Amino acid sequence: MSQGSSLVNIADRTQQPYSGQPVHLRNFRPVVTVPQLEVTAVSSPPSSLVPPAVPLNPLRPNIPERTWACNTSKNAAYKIQKVKFQGRVLHCINAKPYIYSDLMVTLHDFVKTVLPMCSVKKCASVLNTYLKTELFYGNSEQFTVLRENGLLRAMYPDETQMASLKDVRQAWPQLKELVLKNDEEIQRYQSAAAAAGGPAKRQRTS
Repeated sequence: MSQGSSLVNIADRTQQPYSGQPVHLRNFRPVVTVPQLEVTAVSSPPSSLVPPAVPLNPLRPNIPERTWACNTSKNAAYKIQKVKFQGRVLHCINAKPYIYSDLMVTLHDFVKTVLPMCSVKKCASVLNTYLKTELFYGNSEQFTVLRENGLLRAMYPDETQMASLKDVRQAWPQLKELVLKNDEEIQRYQSAAAAAGGPAKRQRTS
């Protein structure tokens, strides 16, 4: 059969009317159109979806604020008192309003006056960690009085640690030795004291 006859036969078959019989198509794959989606990276969400940061609550002072009850006294609620300690003068402030016998001393003033070879951080660590002496942060009125008298070396109350003068007196015999040791030496010192019958009793000094 010639090429011309083949083309005619194909044309005739394509022009034949639909007979109603099903037509089977081979190798037919449906085409599915997927709509384009806008993808946003999870690691960088839109700024409008990021919740605002919640500010942390400020540290509350260990020494409570004074209640503003009516007071007829003309004395200041808190004031600075000079106290002799080991032949030197400490600047102390009362722990409770209008009660001037229970005194506190800032660790900065204490270290500067009687332990100049030690840092405030080291002194605080020895007092609190090894000698179990409680440290305090003053309230806003004490903070103001300390600042007005040039006894403040930090901008925030939670950076100005204080200790009871009574506790410092009792801890002094051990404190003056332990601040010169490193942590390992302090642990050996305490172990030796425990083996000898317990830690040495704190002596009251003037």
